[in-house]
Amino acid sequence: MIKCSICEDNLEEQKHPITGNVFFNKGHNAKPVNDGRCCDRCNNTIVIPRRMEIMGMDIDLRQYHMKCIEEFPINKIKEKYNGSK
Repeated sequence: MIKCSICEDNLEEQKHPITGNVFFNKGHNAKPVNDGRCCDRCNNTIVIPRRMEIMGMDIDLRQYHMKCIEEFPINKIKEKYNGSK
């Protein structure tokens, strides 16, 4: 299993919602934090906010982004598409 270049946790596997087959397991581009690959959590909490900062977005927009991630975590979105509650 590939490790996150930031936190060193295992990268998540992206699975087809119906078949359960893994279709991607290489994580996210970790630039500008480093040149490796990162997990969903580090992408959402470190990489994307850093990119937003580089683009000149103010702190309010970055905080809004983080609030959206907290309110709609990927596992809840996956559950919705899998038909679970």
